[in-house]
Amino acid sequence: MARSVDEANSDIARIEHTPFGPARTQAAITEVARVSADGPEQCLAYALNVLISSYVFSSEQEKAYVPFAQLVQWYDTRPDLFDEKDHYDLQWAFKWMVNGLAAFPNVSAERIETAIADMESRFAVDGIGAKTVLRSRYFWTLHRSGLAAAEPYFRKWLTTANDEVFGSECPLCTCNTNVFHRVEAGDWEGALALFDAALNDPENPSRCFQEPAVMASSLMLWLVGRGLPGDDERARSMYRRVREQVDDSPGDFLAPIARCIQFLAVTGHPQETLRYLKKNSQWLVKAESPLERLKFISRVAGALRLLVEYYGLGDTAVQFVEVPANTVAQLYSSLAAEAQSIAAAFDARNGTDTVSQRMRRALAVEPTGRVLDFSIQLDPDTELPERPDFLPPDDQNVFNTLDTLGAPPPDATAASVSFATSGSTPEQEAQAVLDSADDMARRGNISGALSQYLNAATAYRNIGRLQDAGFAYAEAAAHTYNLSDVATAVQLFDKALGILYAVDTPLPYLIPIIDRQLSALLDTGQRSAATALVTDFETRMQAALAEVARKLPPAGRTDDNSSQDGLVQQWLLEAQARGEMLRSRLVAELGDTATAAQLAERAGERLAEFGNINVACEAFRIAGDLLRSIPDDHAVYCYESAMEAAELLRQRERYVAIGDLLVNFLLKRGHEKEANELARRITRW
Repeated sequence: MARSVDEANSDIARIEHTPFGPARTQAAITEVARVSADGPEQCLAYALNVLISSYVFSSEQEKAYVPFAQLVQWYDTRPDLFDEKDHYDLQWAFKWMVNGLAAFPNVSAERIETAIADMESRFAVDGIGAKTVLRSRYFWTLHRSGLAAAEPYFRKWLTTANDEVFGSECPLCTCNTNVFHRVEAGDWEGALALFDAALNDPENPSRCFQEPAVMASSLMLWLVGRGLPGDDERARSMYRRVREQVDDSPGDFLAPIARCIQFLAVTGHPQETLRYLKKNSQWLVKAESPLERLKFISRVAGALRLLVEYYGLGDTAVQFVEVPANTVAQLYSSLAAEAQSIAAAFDARNGTDTVSQRMRRALAVEPTGRVLDFSIQLDPDTELPERPDFLPPDDQNVFNTLDTLGAPPPDATAASVSFATSGSTPEQEAQAVLDSADDMARRGNISGALSQYLNAATAYRNIGRLQDAGFAYAEAAAHTYNLSDVATAVQLFDKALGILYAVDTPLPYLIPIIDRQLSALLDTGQRSAATALVTDFETRMQAALAEVARKLPPAGRTDDNSSQDGLVQQWLLEAQARGEMLRSRLVAELGDTATAAQLAERAGERLAEFGNINVACEAFRIAGDLLRSIPDDHAVYCYESAMEAAELLRQRERYVAIGDLLVNFLLKRGHEKEANELARRITRW
């Protein structure tokens, strides 16, 4: 039975309101086919627009050109079937699609010119101003012929009013175009002035989707290369700001990520370069267009060239999923050759060597000749801990033995750090500092939060509240880790855990801290210390469970404390299951993916039994990810289990995100029918 217009619109709307990803895209593909075959024809424009946006915002823009061509043809044939929303979405689609044509070398220059002219004439008919078209002509001409040819379009764009149809442009995005033009012209000081003015304007937002990360990532490289007094500190501050925005975002930040990799290489941090590349290794095998891939791999290859030629790390082993390279030198050679091939394809299309010139500049990046210090300057009172017993001797070199853990001596005062307010007690003063740190962390002021957490830890130690001091040190360690000072983070985590273990803090409270400490140790290659960390926690947990078991009466008997002891036992058993997730991460890092997946799945099953559905969901998702990487079809069961948990929690975005992973896996394994059925189920939540 054919659907009514309302029924079809309702089905398409469910897809439109699903988060972008493989599930939404697959459902949109199915819906376009269904409407094209069975109608109603009044809904075809809506279905095509949803499919186009699904492709564009899932980093698959190249696939969007076929439905876009269908949409334009349908509008030219039956404009009467486009309502106001359909027409508005078509205008936006023109803006996305025409601007993206230049990113594909198989699209001829003539076709791009024709598309821009077509957009210009259509926008004129619709009463849309010239600003969008001028920006398209500027970037296309700059890409093809360079700055001199593009300059007139930039000047016209700069003085043309915004197009009312598309609304006022984001001031940070507008600033990006201005900064980009200054950078292309070599006017770095002018670019920096524009950047500062935009960020200091109280009328502007502090950030948007990609800014200020994109602008700052360019400027930090210039500053550290110029090397005037104060430049290194400013560059370091920009780098940290970029990392804060990029690392916490699910979006595609290929340009800032690649520049961060370059920044680490040119400032004397080759090992951190490899660690950050590993963290973002998925972008070595995918990008939304050949041009974006060229920009990314050119910058990465430039960083890798330094690792090979300047730091002598060419023989260092690397292993990235779907990347056919076993050493740094092999990866550099492979990426450099691919970059040259892609650039040559663009040059052939453009009839110029502009793209190859940019590619060669990225490959030719040079080191600054000095090491930029990323270490966090700790307060003098923030001594490093004695070496915890659970850490093996082969990692001693990263620690200093300075103080013993415990309460401060009787004559200790708050002289080293003072937060006194009129009439407040030391406890209130410490709490006020901690509240300030939490507030800064919520607002994204990571550097300020770090400083305040350290101050809070000192204040709590001064009044003998060591457990609170330990947790404050753990927060400081986490923020230090986020600011790329992994070595100091490791030491602060050690201090936190040493204090918290010393005052018999319940083990379940320590799992998040151990999880972050494990990340820091693995990031710095300290596998023996990581193994000791997890093993020590497991040993302590077994001892705690044995102790509580001794307190429980024999089966069939009860006493006044048995109920409470039973609850403690359940709490510890649940924490033990969470500890299996730590072991899973460690085993995966050591290369045994199958065993790691089994551990994660078992943890998920145990946590579900204990009623901790939230963490069980994460454990099943991790198991699915590990099995997908092998690949093993048992990943389907694990992902389905994770989706079931997310559904029980009524967490739709999480449900869709896990579903996207499963849809993608099913498609790669050739199970298109199952993928389509799953996509439909996801969009009908």
